[in-house]
Amino acid sequence: DRHAEQVQLVRDAVDRDRVERGIRHHDQRVALGCGVTLVGGLDVALEHASPVMTVADIGTGYGPIAVELVHRGLADRAVATDVDSVALWLADLNARRNRVEVESVWGEDPLVAGPTELTVCNVPTHIDAAHTAKFMDGLLARTRSGRLLAVVHRSLELRYLEHVRRAGASGRVHRGQRHVVLDVGVR
Repeated sequence: DRHAEQVQLVRDAVDRDRVERGIRHHDQRVALGCGVTLVGGLDVALEHASPVMTVADIGTGYGPIAVELVHRGLADRAVATDVDSVALWLADLNARRNRVEVESVWGEDPLVAGPTELTVCNVPTHIDAAHTAKFMDGLLARTRSGRLLAVVHRSLELRYLEHVRRAGASGRVHRGQRHVVLDVGVR
């Protein structure tokens, strides 16, 4: 398994004890209290949401959104995906540190997380147009099994709404100061 091999390479290369000592030294939980879930109005989009069994966090990075949603009780567990094995290792560390259940899965395809009642994604803007289209198709395919909350920079709102329109989907837009949340799918 490619992810397992990459994680092992990271574990071999990184002094995990040093990283964990650094976190303990600062006595902080990596995700909690940093306001990441406030980006783009996720809090507003989730304000009246019923808790779900599993949330998928596509492109999780170090896992702050996945960890926060489980910590708040909005999901019993999370499946966090990314293409960066170091980020997934940090997401695992973050989940353990915060005592929440997060399963890390390596993969480019948003469908690798399996069906979930809720999917969240801070949509990457550093990928080219072809990869963006494929990525958005995968994200929007996830709405067959549940709700999608996709955070995009406000200046890119129309570009990503066009992907939603082309997929024949509809939903709401929650506007924040710098970001918007495209709220698509089952509610």
